Amino acid sequence: MNFVRRILILVTIISFLSSCAPSVGRKVVESGKFEIELTVGGAFFYYTSIPLPLPNVGLGVRYGVIDRFNIGGRVYPLSTLFGSLLFETYIVGEVYESSDTYIPSINVYSLLNYLAFLGYFDMTFYPLVGTVGVWKFGWGSVYVPLEVSFDFYSQRRPVKFNLGVGLDFFVTDNFGISAELRVNSIGNIYLPLGNMVGVPVFFVSTHYRF
Repeated sequence: MNFVRRILILVTIISFLSSCAPSVGRKVVESGKFEIELTVGGAFFYYTSIPLPLPNVGLGVRYGVIDRFNIGGRVYPLSTLFGSLLFETYIVGEVYESSDTYIPSINVYSLLNYLAFLGYFDMTFYPLVGTVGVWKFGWGSVYVPLEVSFDFYSQRRPVKFNLGVGLDFFVTDNFGISAELRVNSIGNIYLPLGNMVGVPVFFVSTHYRF
């Protein structure tokens, strides 16, 4: 039982460090608007030969500072179960707005993950930059994020690449649902999935704008 618990803790920490939430660059909210977000999802692991996503919960908020430029942050409260707190802050901007359905709009963003250890003062940082192609439709959008993350605490692979695809669906003008499948740390061996190269992650989220 202790062995199983250690494995779950290990996979959970990997999940926390795998940017387990939809790409922050998939959208920008209008100037003066807020958006709150609830995300559930995580890295995959094998259970009786079936790959299942390990649950993780993220709570986020973003704000439109000016047109096409947002700031925001997320916190992952389940990380406190392991004596730490994972949160992140980010900025995102739309650098190209397409008027053609077949040509994507382009967003760019920068994100900083913080991992704070509770009980004593110690914190590590994991920066990330990315760009997203967003194909906009009347019902929502399809997007493809490409990210580069930096782990300066790793001596083997300090630079990692993430690639995914996602769907953003508008239920109402202010409420929406998103789903994203992504492979993080492309080129890294991920033992919980049988030496698969990369960390596959999947998550869904709901978001409300006001």
